[in-house]
Amino acid sequence: IQIFSNNQEIEHALQRVEALERFEHIFLPTLPEFSPMDCADADIIILDVPLDGIPVDLRKFCASVQVRIVYCDRTGGSELEDTGLLDQFDAVWCEPLSEARLRFNFQRLLEQIHQRKDLWMARNLLDTTIDSVPDLIWYKDVKGAHLKVNEGFCRTVGKTKEECRNRGHYYIWDIEPDEYAQGEFVCLESEHTVMKAKKTCVFDEKIKGLDGTMLQFKTYKSPILDEDGALIGTMGIAHDVTDWKNQTAELNIILNSLSSPSL
Repeated sequence: IQIFSNNQEIEHALQRVEALERFEHIFLPTLPEFSPMDCADADIIILDVPLDGIPVDLRKFCASVQVRIVYCDRTGGSELEDTGLLDQFDAVWCEPLSEARLRFNFQRLLEQIHQRKDLWMARNLLDTTIDSVPDLIWYKDVKGAHLKVNEGFCRTVGKTKEECRNRGHYYIWDIEPDEYAQGEFVCLESEHTVMKAKKTCVFDEKIKGLDGTMLQFKTYKSPILDEDGALIGTMGIAHDVTDWKNQTAELNIILNSLSSPSL
């Protein structure tokens, strides 16, 4: 954390704020004069300096792309709105900058950073997990648009994650909209079953592949609920059992031929 101010009381107040769980914060020595070059190593920059010395491209001097920049406004906002710098700041702390207000604002800033880091970690863990699984995994909203898919899904449908995002079944699997509306080989019935039951259901489903061949899947579908228990979507995991089904059918043919009496 780098503070630019000729008032040491800002650092003294902020140092009384405890670090959040699994985090720590370190204060670099407070500098009375601002220089963009002194921003390079900071994750949080607190500016208690005149506006005319702050460049509009301040972020290019910072090594961290996630740097948070705070401005301590002692002008009542009148000068700040005319400088074009507002977009550079993640927060503006206004007077009176009492110790209680400084600590309150700093606590909220740390909580925002903590939440952003937790969100990034959750997304990273989810992506790593589902992309390590060879099965098809997807998340849909209640209208059937794919919100997220894994690499296994992309390999099967021959499309990227970006191409699948917010698109429906007929686009992803390259079928005609009227064929999709008929509901054959497109999993519409199982989707409705899961949304109605609001619990995980298991299905044996056939899907028409990109080359027109029929694929056999063992699918596990679950509802996605919001904080109030309202349905907001579904997720599914599909295990391709096409080869196993084909081998079983071939084996049954062989067994039946062996058991038939010869004439």
